[in-house]
Amino acid sequence: MKKLIPLLISFSVVGCVPYEQQTNLADGLLISGYTNERILNIINSNRTIKATRIDYTGGIIYGSDDFTERPAIATLSDGSYSRGFLQSTGRWSNSDIHITFVTEDERKAQKEKEEREQQKRIDDIKREAEEESNKRAKEFNTASIKRYPYEAELFCYNSRNFDLYMSSDCNFSITGTTGPSNLFDTQAPSTRIMLEKNYKLKVMMYTANPTINMRVNIISRSSGKVITSKDGNYFNSIFIAN
Repeated sequence: MKKLIPLLISFSVVGCVPYEQQTNLADGLLISGYTNERILNIINSNRTIKATRIDYTGGIIYGSDDFTERPAIATLSDGSYSRGFLQSTGRWSNSDIHITFVTEDERKAQKEKEEREQQKRIDDIKREAEEESNKRAKEFNTASIKRYPYEAELFCYNSRNFDLYMSSDCNFSITGTTGPSNLFDTQAPSTRIMLEKNYKLKVMMYTANPTINMRVNIISRSSGKVITSKDGNYFNSIFIAN
């Protein structure tokens, strides 16, 4: 038995990997090839009070793209502790990985900034969409009658009781030599498209509903009269040319 004691002691020392050489921090963020020591060195490179150890306190949190973070507590060189989040980006490439530790206050400020930026993106999209809609509305409302002497009016209706549907519910596919239209107006009861003197117009429906029919009226803009009409449905497309 005395001969076994040194062997057991030797095995226990070799089998215990120092904290710095472990990879649990990287594993916890789904990145590879980073020891705890390497991660600490990265984090401490821009911090006045260095972290000597970081331990996770919660599960992984996924963000947009390849961003991940986990709540953690950092043991600092001055003996204090700091609660926060260990964050990383670039786990998919493993070639340009960015790792940082942010405190709870820093994370709160970070999230508020992200929310402001997200709201700005939403506002920009709405503004651009409104500007585009106004542009198309102006083109439609000021379309030259000389250049576009005709107008196509498209609408769909219930083939049984002839109730009309909103134009936006018809799921039209419109191709051909067309001019400005009122497609910018999602509340319009019918779709209106300006047509030149020599035009080709093909209208199809994406909705496979046998009870929904569609109609295309070609109207003379000078007289306001319907000069031709055609009906169709999902199974029968409408083609009109002049």
